[in-house]
Amino acid sequence: MEHVLGFLGFVLRQLAFVAVFFWPGWLVLNLLTLGHYPSVRKMKRDLDYMEAELIAVLGLLIVVGVVVLATRYWPE
Repeated sequence: MEHVLGFLGFVLRQLAFVAVFFWPGWLVLNLLTLGHYPSVRKMKRDLDYMEAELIAVLGLLIVVGVVVLATRYWPE
């Protein structure tokens, strides 16, 4: 039972990570590359899992950076 719950926790963490942080990373990459990467056509066909993870990691870095900047420069 412990292994099943551990596996379900892992799957839920992965889904939450990709679902939450993929889109900010996708938006930033799309803006930086002027729409060339990641292309919408490729996303509809076959987006590699490793590419999705890298985009989500970039999204995580962007979100953390925005939060740090917001807390640093937020008016008191």
